[in-house]
Amino acid sequence: MVQSSFLLTCVLAAFPGCGRALPTVTVSDGVLIGTTTTLPSATASVNKFLGVPYAAIPTSSLRFAPPQAVPTYTTRQANAWSNSCMQQFIGMSRSSFRAKQSEDCLYLNVYVPSSGATGKAVMFWIYGGGLTYGTASHPWYDGSSFAAHQDVIVVAPNYRTNVFGFPHSGDITDQTEWNIGFLDQRFALQWVQKNIAAFGGDPAKVTIFGESSGATSVDRLVTTMGSNTPFRAAIMQSGTSSVTPGGANNSTGYWDSLVKLMNCQSSSPIIKCMRTKAATDIKTAIEKDYSATTSATPFFQFPPIQDGVTELAKPEAARLAGSIAKVPVLQGTNAQEGRLFSLPYAVSGGLKQWVTSNFQYAPGANLNTIDAAYAVPGVFPDDDTATAQAWTEAIYQCPAAVVTVDDAKASIPVWRYYFNASYPANYGNVPGFTNRGVYHTTEIPLVFGTYPSSGATAQEIALSSYLQTAWATFAKNPTGGPDPAWPKVGTASGSAYIGVLGNSGNTFANLTVIQSTALDARCSVWYPIYGNSTTGNTW
Repeated sequence: MVQSSFLLTCVLAAFPGCGRALPTVTVSDGVLIGTTTTLPSATASVNKFLGVPYAAIPTSSLRFAPPQAVPTYTTRQANAWSNSCMQQFIGMSRSSFRAKQSEDCLYLNVYVPSSGATGKAVMFWIYGGGLTYGTASHPWYDGSSFAAHQDVIVVAPNYRTNVFGFPHSGDITDQTEWNIGFLDQRFALQWVQKNIAAFGGDPAKVTIFGESSGATSVDRLVTTMGSNTPFRAAIMQSGTSSVTPGGANNSTGYWDSLVKLMNCQSSSPIIKCMRTKAATDIKTAIEKDYSATTSATPFFQFPPIQDGVTELAKPEAARLAGSIAKVPVLQGTNAQEGRLFSLPYAVSGGLKQWVTSNFQYAPGANLNTIDAAYAVPGVFPDDDTATAQAWTEAIYQCPAAVVTVDDAKASIPVWRYYFNASYPANYGNVPGFTNRGVYHTTEIPLVFGTYPSSGATAQEIALSSYLQTAWATFAKNPTGGPDPAWPKVGTASGSAYIGVLGNSGNTFANLTVIQSTALDARCSVWYPIYGNSTTGNTW
């Protein structure tokens, strides 16, 4: 349990303001000294333990290797976010990222209500970023509001991405050690099981939640960990790995090309040479435009592989068979997810190019049917709108429709949401994204309560409070759902309910319950593709 210790803080910490007691906690590896914050609208303060190591520094022989135990320490300051793991930026992702990067990155942040009570529910956050970039040290992911207003503990770990998290090296003969980023996530969950009681949390009350590739990571944990799970509920925001239009790539092709760029092709073993290269040099190489003779892909790709341990070849079949973690699920999507990605297609081929480049060779794809469903002009006024909606439905909304009904068929309690609210004053500050609507990621700061308070409307404040309460209510009592007025998804005709969050038609409401029929009308053009696909999507 967290304790404030004036003596321990002052004697061991040579800290400015030593007269003020700071929160301390003893974990399995040593003693942590955190910091405290108070939010203007909250009655309870929050003890923050930031940059807490959960695994050894993955350098030298530990680069491209599964996480290892942290060396013990006596006392450690835990009052600042850690470095991010090494990033691979693609396109617009570079311009919005500011955190310092390093291989010394396997840390997590813990946000704890200062009430001192024990047995608290725990929310374990997994960030998105396409499994190529991302960090827990992002202002959007600050768990203080959750802790202060909802009396839950939030844990947010870093994990390795891109080639540092998913090396496709033939020198790693055990392919169950290729998906290192997923092993990092599991290692952090183990740390929670071992240590969260010291913070006042209950290790039996852990809910995993994530967005985008963080949500696909959540889905992978659900589908691969069976009945022996370190969590009891799952929340998937804008992502699932069980039903996707993409396939996994177990090839070493991109790794082999990277090896040549790093002049390691003549070494034996090659991976030993790759472990001597500066991480920044590897980063520079994988961020360069790249076009192999057998691929038109403009960047290096290191997706997860189907190792049968952290990712299944047929997760939907496992879900329907009931051989997954049968934990309650809250899952949903945003109304205009694809508007984050579709703008370049408006000036370079539009909908037809996007459909052809992504689905031309997909088994079950009918390009004419897809074109007709999103026709320009006719169904949609322009290529930008049509491409964005096709992207929204094909990659996010329709997979969510399938997976939530699959859960219901497997007798897993599941609630589905549809987020439909946009606040341009807060999200229009990204160049080129003014008035882009309810695009991918826009729900995150409302869920965390980290949206800019300056200029926030009464509707935004109310919706954020509702979202945070619904998420925390679910975490505290998963089988009860996020709201008594929000029914579960069922399998009978007319029972695939959706909780619309924000605008329902032209009317604002925190929650409006609808049936999925009209919303998912175009999903039928994508279902044949999902029926012939395997997991692999990281969007």
